[in-house]
Amino acid sequence: MSALSFSKNPITLISGIGPDQPGIVLALCDVLFRHDCNIVDTTMTRLGGQFAIILIVELPDGVDMQALQEECALLEGRFGLKAIIRDIDNREDKRWDWSKSTPYMISGTGVDQTGITYQVSKCLSEHEVNVTDLNAKIIGGDENRPVYMMMLEVDILPQTSLSALEKELQAIGKALNVEVSMRPIEAVVL
Repeated sequence: MSALSFSKNPITLISGIGPDQPGIVLALCDVLFRHDCNIVDTTMTRLGGQFAIILIVELPDGVDMQALQEECALLEGRFGLKAIIRDIDNREDKRWDWSKSTPYMISGTGVDQTGITYQVSKCLSEHEVNVTDLNAKIIGGDENRPVYMMMLEVDILPQTSLSALEKELQAIGKALNVEVSMRPIEAVVL
C-alpha cells in the first residue's frame, strides 16, 4: 500500500528543475510549510549541474492553490527553478498487485553507447517489470571509451519468470558488450 492511499486530502505533484545551488530545498519547503502542505514522498538529485526535484504533497483543506502556484513561480526568478504543479489521482492502479512483488537491483556497466538503457528498459517492460528507480551516468574511462553505468531498482511480480528475464538481460549485455547483473534486494520501508 502506498503513502498516497492513506491520504484523505487532495494530492498534488510538484516538479522542478533549475541550476543547482544551495537554498533551493529550503525555499521550496518554506513555501509548502507556510501553506500547511505535507510532503508525503519526494526525490531530489543533481543532474549535470541542474537540480531536479519531484514531490508528492498532501494539501490541507481550503488551500489557496493560486497563492501556492504564485509563490512557487517566484522561485524561478530567485533560483531559476521552474516549478510545475499538477493534481494527481491518489487511487492505486488495481491492474497490478505490487504488494506481492520482489524488489531487485539490476545494474549494467560497459563502454558508453546509444541504446543501453533503451534495450534494458524494453526487456523489463516486456516482462511487466516495474522500474521504481533508475540512475545512469558516465563514471570514467577516457574520452575515446567512456564507461557508462546504470542501476535500476525494480519490482518483479511472482508470475514473472526470473530465469527468462535474466537470460534476456544477459543476451542484451552480450550484444552490447555490457556487464549486466541482477540480484534481489531487501525492501526497506521508510
